[in-house]
Amino acid sequence: MKDRDRANLRKAFAEQDEHEAFAQTLYSAFGGFVDWGMLPADSRSKEEYRQKARDVLKFLDVYRKHHGRVTVALEPTPEMLAAGYRAMLAARASD
Repeated sequence: MKDRDRANLRKAFAEQDEHEAFAQTLYSAFGGFVDWGMLPADSRSKEEYRQKARDVLKFLDVYRKHHGRVTVALEPTPEMLAAGYRAMLAARASD
């Protein structure tokens, strides 16, 4: 794991908002072509990852209520990968 990845995860774990922390973690794991912090606050990629985080956390909450503890392997959706690629291209274009 790269130092930048470790720093991003430390920052995500310190985040108070669960949705934001999970979005940062998803981004780091699945689409971290550019540093989350480098993206503008209103970035389309950030908003897509935040929405994915909310959706996944809602799903896990409902599953947990019905089945107890949850252990799942997460895989990136095509939309998540596309958001990561868009962020990467936008970051390169602004250099």
